[in-house]
Amino acid sequence: MQVYFDFLRDNLSLVNVYGNTQTEINRVYTFLNSAIKYEDKQATYTEKYKNGYGKEYVNFYDKDERTVPIGLIARVCNLLRGKFPGIQVKLSPRIDSMFRPKTVWTKEEILKYAETLNIHDRKEGFKLTLREHQVELIYQAMLHRRGAFKACTASGKSLAVYVMARYMTEVEHKKIAVVVPNSGLVVQLMQNFHDDYSWDEAPDNCTLIYGESKDKLTAAQKRKLAELHLGEEVMLKPIVITTWQSLQNKEPSFFKRFDAIIVDECQGCRGPVLRQILDYCTSAENFKVGVSGTIPDDGLDAGYIEASLGKKYEIVSLWQLAEKGLITPPRVVALYVPYPLDCRTTICYSKFEEEYSIVTGNRSRFDILEWLISNNQITTAQNTVILFRNIEPLERVAAYLQEHHPEFKYSIIKGEVKAKERDRIRLEMDSSYGHILLGTYGCLQAGMNVKKLNNLVFGDPGKSMYMIMQSIGRIVRKCTGKDIATCYDIVDDASYMVHGRTREDHIKENCMVRHFRERVKYYNADKIPIQPVDLTGIVEADVKLDDIKQKRKEKAEKRAQQLEKRKKKAAEGLLKNYRAVLIIFVIIAWTQEFIERIFFAVRSIPYVECVGLLGVEILHHPFDIFVCRTSVNPIVHTDS
Repeated sequence: MQVYFDFLRDNLSLVNVYGNTQTEINRVYTFLNSAIKYEDKQATYTEKYKNGYGKEYVNFYDKDERTVPIGLIARVCNLLRGKFPGIQVKLSPRIDSMFRPKTVWTKEEILKYAETLNIHDRKEGFKLTLREHQVELIYQAMLHRRGAFKACTASGKSLAVYVMARYMTEVEHKKIAVVVPNSGLVVQLMQNFHDDYSWDEAPDNCTLIYGESKDKLTAAQKRKLAELHLGEEVMLKPIVITTWQSLQNKEPSFFKRFDAIIVDECQGCRGPVLRQILDYCTSAENFKVGVSGTIPDDGLDAGYIEASLGKKYEIVSLWQLAEKGLITPPRVVALYVPYPLDCRTTICYSKFEEEYSIVTGNRSRFDILEWLISNNQITTAQNTVILFRNIEPLERVAAYLQEHHPEFKYSIIKGEVKAKERDRIRLEMDSSYGHILLGTYGCLQAGMNVKKLNNLVFGDPGKSMYMIMQSIGRIVRKCTGKDIATCYDIVDDASYMVHGRTREDHIKENCMVRHFRERVKYYNADKIPIQPVDLTGIVEADVKLDDIKQKRKEKAEKRAQQLEKRKKKAAEGLLKNYRAVLIIFVIIAWTQEFIERIFFAVRSIPYVECVGLLGVEILHHPFDIFVCRTSVNPIVHTDS
């Protein structure tokens, strides 16, 4: 039996199976239909899931067109060989060329080429030499030409990207796109190229495309290009540094100019926009490289990344850099905030959104910060960053600190803060101490590289590996006088003992405690020590139960009103559309529960094409009468 993968289009390959019998062939196709299928865990938070639908899956194998993303071919080949011993797996010449290792460079040649670039810090005046893990990253990327390469935050990925970009443009004469997550990183990467690595010709070789870019064409230039029947891409320089947000509205033809693409923070491949951009880069099939410090090992997100780029390669971890003394060793101080006994059941049986508003809406965050400052955990001889998920608690804490602790210098970074202002804040913090930087996770977890950061405070709970580890990566960069980097992790503990009748007594944990347990897994994986601190009697969590109950009541009443409106509207629509019945009439008795399922399309109704009500008022009774039109013999259906 033989399986042949042929290049189809964009990022897809066609699967052809040849065997002695059709049964053998069908077995392979059936296996492929289940081999690369992942559960979409985000779907469990949707109303659709809560209303009775089961788990949702994303299948990377299209059984109708028999296609597989090219990035997953290596995994699929291994799965097929493991499932069907003796099976022959062959790749078309074009696909084979994508994944065949290219022995372009040895590690010694990489170091020699880097020497020719004369990389040195223009400001500090010292020469930069590639470290072992940076050489390894460049070597593996140039060898495999496709893949996602995991190198932790603060490992010097920017320098590795710089060397690869110079080689691809100057030696291989390729046009390359470097895609970064946000506009701040576009500016910062250009500054790295020009200032930190002393590339004087960087402005002549790099085009910046982002929201505030100065490299935009003037009206006169656009008219001139139109007269010559040329597109804007002809004005682009060999290296284009941009964000995926800036490229999402470009025509597919725009991307054909790129012979290579490097994606920084490639976990963004989880999103459809970046995946689409990578598919459009059809000329870059032989060099699609992603780098990140947080690439998941398995699951749907890992599948998306591998489908777009290729196999994952481990380069260096946080604890390996710490052991080599290349970064400041991190530690986690877990601050346990106990909640009053009378409100623990209320918090435990709350949904995440409600619990989040409870823990961020009381004065516990103020008390924690007061304790940190009064105990010299946060001082004016250090720089500190405090991160929040949303803007509301951020602004509340910022106003409190500015009022009660004017000895610190404060900066706030949120979505509307421009790239220039972010760069100014970064430079100011790198030149002095006594700063407290407040921002959202989205703005600061990637692309804000401040060397003089000593402390990190998680103002909000969360369990995203990317969010947590990227944030810790902000504080571990080496700096004179920084011996340790401290992350203060707040644990809002509202757990309580449940004395069960049918099972053993157990502890009921609230969402925030469960999220902390997930964060502990990430800390342990990178060998980050955890120091627990009990803040009982120090921090006051002033939860107002009456307010919570009143809000719950108001919310329940509002939902009930909305439900009644939806029922009435649905009933009126059915009466209007199906008042005249033309075919077979069947009288059916349904329970109230089943009627609601009909209205909201939660369950399918077998054989029934149209459903209409005999009256509106009957909605308030346990049994309602429906007139239906059916495609089968008249039968009386009951739902018991």
